[in-house]
Amino acid sequence: GKFVGLDHQVPLGKNGISLGEYFGNVPSPSIPNSPTPTPTQKPSPSIPGSTNKISGYIAPDLTSSSADIKKGFTVTLDGTSLSAQTDASGYFEIKNVPDNLSDYSIKISKTGFLARTISNTLKNTTIGSTTAPKSIWVGDIKEDNAINMNDIMILANAFNAVSGESKYVETCDTNLDGSINMLDVMNLSRHFGATSASY
Repeated sequence: GKFVGLDHQVPLGKNGISLGEYFGNVPSPSIPNSPTPTPTQKPSPSIPGSTNKISGYIAPDLTSSSADIKKGFTVTLDGTSLSAQTDASGYFEIKNVPDNLSDYSIKISKTGFLARTISNTLKNTTIGSTTAPKSIWVGDIKEDNAINMNDIMILANAFNAVSGESKYVETCDTNLDGSINMLDVMNLSRHFGATSASY
């Protein structure tokens, strides 16, 4: 066909082209930028925390009328940062016990008591019961993993003191009756010479 007109940008006819397009010196019409699709990310599956637990009952091996005598024992799962404390009934529960081992060791401790380790503890089990709790021995007042003369000497220094006096030391008041007396000496002497390995 013929090219007519001086405007080289105007196409000729239905299928015509301009002179500029014919000679290739006109920029192609700009195509608007289409947005780059953002890939849809699938949400990561939520991994729930472990449902494994170790629970049980702890009680000191002595007679006491105090409501707090079973309270405050720390139970730690060896090799982890997991721990729990016993309540007034001596009950503890360690939650979120990991799956990576089939059995664990737990350590029971409290100031004034001889620390106890229980090995081969299976997850999802209960240690002891309300009627037969795991016992822990009073008397390691110095906390050197033994009940010996060091503890007797500390108790002797606080002997006859009552709660509220400056001489009173609660860890020497083994049955928590508010007085450090012969009952405490007898409680300490029950396992005199024992170490943590003696359980």
